[in-house]
Amino acid sequence: MDCLVGTQSSIWKWFDMEMGENRNAMTTRTTSKMVTFARPFMLKGVDRILPAGNYRVVRDEELIEELSFPVYRRVSTMIFVPVKSASSVEMVAIDPQDLQAAQEQDLQAAQERDLNHGA
Repeated sequence: MDCLVGTQSSIWKWFDMEMGENRNAMTTRTTSKMVTFARPFMLKGVDRILPAGNYRVVRDEELIEELSFPVYRRVSTMIFVPVKSASSVEMVAIDPQDLQAAQEQDLQAAQERDLNHGA
């Protein structure tokens, strides 16, 4: 179940400060969204079962500047997960397809639970 709570977008440009010009500039945008899991789940890259709850997912994309229209290429996707023994979080790089698969499994489990309770 994907719950879009809020989206933040930022665009940064890096400049060659010594030359005072925009040489080899790269434009990157970062988007952030919240995803909700109704049940505990696992993700590749995380060595433990994660509890049900809301998780912040951040995606970085770079502008492909050679084209005549704006197109962005995904550079990375990260999720913020709770640390085992503390009240803090860690940022873990993940494959977006693994995240989608975990969300689909969570949704399927919720639908099966609803069917079983309705019968």
